[in-house]
Amino acid sequence: MAFNWKESPVGQTVVAAIDQAKDQGPVPSLKKGERLDGKTCLITGANSGLGKGIALEFARAGARVLMACRGGIPEAGEEVKRESGSHQVEMLPVDLSDFASIHALCDKLRDSNIRLDSIVLNAAVVPLKPRPTVQGFDPMFGVNYLANVVLLERLLSDGVIPNRSFAQPPQEVPAGEARPRIIVVSSEDHRRTQGICFEGLGEYYEYKVTGDIAQYGKTKLMLTTYAQELSRRLRDDRGVDVGVYTFCPGAVRTNIGRAAPWVFRVLLDTFMRFFFADPEQAAEPALYFAASEAMEGRSGVYFFRMKEIDPAEEALDHEIAQRLWKESERLIVATQRW
Repeated sequence: MAFNWKESPVGQTVVAAIDQAKDQGPVPSLKKGERLDGKTCLITGANSGLGKGIALEFARAGARVLMACRGGIPEAGEEVKRESGSHQVEMLPVDLSDFASIHALCDKLRDSNIRLDSIVLNAAVVPLKPRPTVQGFDPMFGVNYLANVVLLERLLSDGVIPNRSFAQPPQEVPAGEARPRIIVVSSEDHRRTQGICFEGLGEYYEYKVTGDIAQYGKTKLMLTTYAQELSRRLRDDRGVDVGVYTFCPGAVRTNIGRAAPWVFRVLLDTFMRFFFADPEQAAEPALYFAASEAMEGRSGVYFFRMKEIDPAEEALDHEIAQRLWKESERLIVATQRW
């Protein structure tokens, strides 16, 4: 197979930098007074990079911020408190590569009577040397995609995210209050993949650096497709039950490439320093989705940075989305970790 430079880490970095430089034209923004005071928001992978930037901006906007992370406890939370001036910041340990850890987090939230107004699914990995997750899945599939399905199913069924669609018993949001919001961090890389392959879905295999890029794009396509299907299932004849929104933050200075070979890391760091947005700036779509009154009653919305566009055609395909939903359920049940 011929080498495609665009599928290499350097190629993807150049493409991201070019996309970042494009003028988006008129974009929406929060109105004066649109804040998160009194809201409780959970953010995964919030100890560094984009997730930490989102946590910081949410805290500045008045939210009670729950930072769900595998590492950085407690120093990341203390930094967010200090920089935001807010003391409504808590850190919750979770390892998204292990369903048991996800269920432990969900148990804690349920037993503490937490009710989430927003959740930001941000955590993702791009490992240099992939190792299977505890349940035996490919790590990017397990963490970047399936862990989010497990997490959301528990939070919705437990009513930690109040809803009438999945919660037992159903939970209604009081009239006049904003609906809860699920915010999914995707990537424009979801367009640069050959699509979802259902044969051997989630199976662990070894791949090289260029395979990392391709697999990352596939997991983001699955996540974007799942978000579209979830938005359909969280809507009924009474309207939107829970809003579901997806965005690509653009090129962001993060440490997601920390596992890359040192040559690539040097190039990535150089590009990031000069061409990529800082995490606080890149957090703008997440804050908009969580706080904007214009998003009330809307769902299935996709942003590239702050521009509303359609996701990839495959992500909008209802038949593919239903099949992905069913296959995901099958894999979760097969782990026998419930």
